[in-house]
Amino acid sequence: MKIGSLFSGIGALDLGLEFATQGRTVWHAEKDPRARAVLARHWPGVPVFEDAAEAVRAPRVDLLAGGFPCQDISQLGSRKGLDGEKSGQWSIFRDVIEALEPSYVFIENVGALAHRGLDRVLHSLAALGFDAQWDRVRASFVGAPHARARTFVLAYSDTVGLRDVAARRLHGRSIESLREDAGRRYADLPRATDGPRKPDPGSGRGLVPGVLRTAHGSTSRMDRDRRARLALIGNAANVDQVEIAFLILALRAIEDGP
Repeated sequence: MKIGSLFSGIGALDLGLEFATQGRTVWHAEKDPRARAVLARHWPGVPVFEDAAEAVRAPRVDLLAGGFPCQDISQLGSRKGLDGEKSGQWSIFRDVIEALEPSYVFIENVGALAHRGLDRVLHSLAALGFDAQWDRVRASFVGAPHARARTFVLAYSDTVGLRDVAARRLHGRSIESLREDAGRRYADLPRATDGPRKPDPGSGRGLVPGVLRTAHGSTSRMDRDRRARLALIGNAANVDQVEIAFLILALRAIEDGP
C-alpha cells in the first residue's frame, strides 16, 4: 500500500500507518524545515512538498493521511474550529483528496475535533464518495504514560484493501494482544511523578524524547534548540496509538461493509 502524507511533522503518523498496513510512505508534505530534516533522515529519497497545497499534483496513493493543524480546534486555541486560519487548512486536505482520489483517507486531530468540526469533515468526505469510521482514542489506551486523546477518522471507498491489510497485520491475533505488546514497550517509561530518565532504545518503534516535557517542569530551563525539538515531538502522534486506531477502525469498516 502506497501512503501519501499531508502535514507530516516528523512522520510519526506515517510510521504508525506503515506498521499497520505494511505499506510505505512515498511522499510527504511539511512546511517546517526542522521537521523536513527529520523526514529526510528517516525517509531518505522520499520527496517532500513544502506546501501541502502542492500535493494536488503529487503521485496518486492508496492511502492519504495527515493530521491537519489543530490550533483552532484545541481547547487551548481560538476554538474557531474549521473557520480558523490554521485548522481551516482542512480545505487543503479536502482538495488533495479530491485531486488524488485515494481509496483510503486517515485523519488525525486533537480529541476536541469530535465536537468542533468533525461533522463538517465527515460531510466533506461523504460528498467525495467515502464512508467513514471514527473514534477518540487515548495514548494511554496503548499503555503510554499520558492521556493524549486524539480523534481518528478512517474514510474508505471500499473495504477490499482493508481486509487484506487486517489479515496481513493481525494474522489471527486480536487488537487486545497488540495493545498488550504496546503496553510492554511503555512499561519502563517515566510517569508524571518520575524524574528524568534516559531513553530506552526498546524495539525502535517509538519516537521517545530523551528529556521530559512541560508537564515535568523542565522545558523552561532548556535551550531554544531543545525546546524546538520538543515542540516537534509534542506535535507528533503516538506511533502505537496510530497503529491501533487504524486497525480498530479498519475492522469496524470491514464489519459494516459488504
